[in-house]
Amino acid sequence: MGNGGRQARLSDWVAPLHDGSATYTLLAVCPTSDAVLRAALQAAGYAHAPLLIAATRNQVDVDGGYTGWTPQALMDRTDTICASLSEAPPVITCVDHGGPWCKDAERNAGVPWHEAQSGTQATLRAALDAGYRYVHIDATIDPHRHGPPPVSDMVDRTNALLRWTEGYRRESGMPRITYEVGIEEVAPPEISDPGKRLEAFLTQLKAALPAEITPTFVVSDVGTSFGTGQFDATHAQQVVEQVRRHGALVKAHYSDFVDALDAYPRCGMGGANIGPGLSAVEYQALCELEMLADAAGATPSWHNALRNALVRSGRWRKWVDHDGTFDALDEATQNRLLETGSRYVWADPEVEAARTELYDQVARYRDADAYVVWRLRSAVEEMLHLLNLVGRADTA
Repeated sequence: MGNGGRQARLSDWVAPLHDGSATYTLLAVCPTSDAVLRAALQAAGYAHAPLLIAATRNQVDVDGGYTGWTPQALMDRTDTICASLSEAPPVITCVDHGGPWCKDAERNAGVPWHEAQSGTQATLRAALDAGYRYVHIDATIDPHRHGPPPVSDMVDRTNALLRWTEGYRRESGMPRITYEVGIEEVAPPEISDPGKRLEAFLTQLKAALPAEITPTFVVSDVGTSFGTGQFDATHAQQVVEQVRRHGALVKAHYSDFVDALDAYPRCGMGGANIGPGLSAVEYQALCELEMLADAAGATPSWHNALRNALVRSGRWRKWVDHDGTFDALDEATQNRLLETGSRYVWADPEVEAARTELYDQVARYRDADAYVVWRLRSAVEEMLHLLNLVGRADTA
């Protein structure tokens, strides 16, 4: 069992946001690869900023997820990296999308509710045992329905999982943890009034929960979506005020490609999730190394290995409405899927072998690993500046 020794108290950074004494937006990075994890921790340490590590059930789970990490392995790796830094940042490790059918294997198989609930509980148990101190309960998916679940179902399932998690925490004598809930990252087109739907969810959930369980963050649609730079600042401010009336802060998912990330603190956004965007940075850095290998007369196999692994995984289908083959997609769509979908197959043995080969091919001309981590670290450092987190490590 992990001791969570390096886990910071998120309340130290949440309190100033609640009372208005500070204006910043907390950054949550999904650990999609070892390079991303190292870069994020290095960037936060250098910037003297707090950092949230938000791992989905697909990424990190009892079966290793697509990264190969269990919750305990992620905590151990995080501790090892932090121990190697001259100045380690305050870290809060989180379960992201901890809910029924949020694991692709459960959703694709259409398992019944009791099985999806049991799988979620196994994830949450392993995460808390490893030392995680933040849990996102996500009850927004139901493969047995056409369209989004009704508010009543989401409230019932969120309530049940929150109570179970809090009960397990108390029975195990663990420190208090932070809870995140929500209804949609992106409101479905058939929902005519997302604001009323959110209000109904928050009101009904508050009535159902005991007083000692109070969600700190609420995920809501603020205009961000996968692969776009959209952010609706006017709408975001309205959602922020709505959620604040319920004693919580807004967390925006799909913040990867937002053009005006510096608008988040001005709008009062409490948190921002980054995931596929950093995989795109890692992919682009490796493409540049492949160009260097070509120029040096080598024959790199990395790009083909990555493409073959992604196609073989079938995970790209999650992001396109397409029943045909990958090759039948237009070139721009294929490139987008390779960029952001690379996160699914970084740990594939063939991809890892081809990456090692590529690094060897350019070794005379560049430290490839250092180059990739530098590109990623630069991206995270920019986000920390835009979200006004630099120098916030000692906010408490």
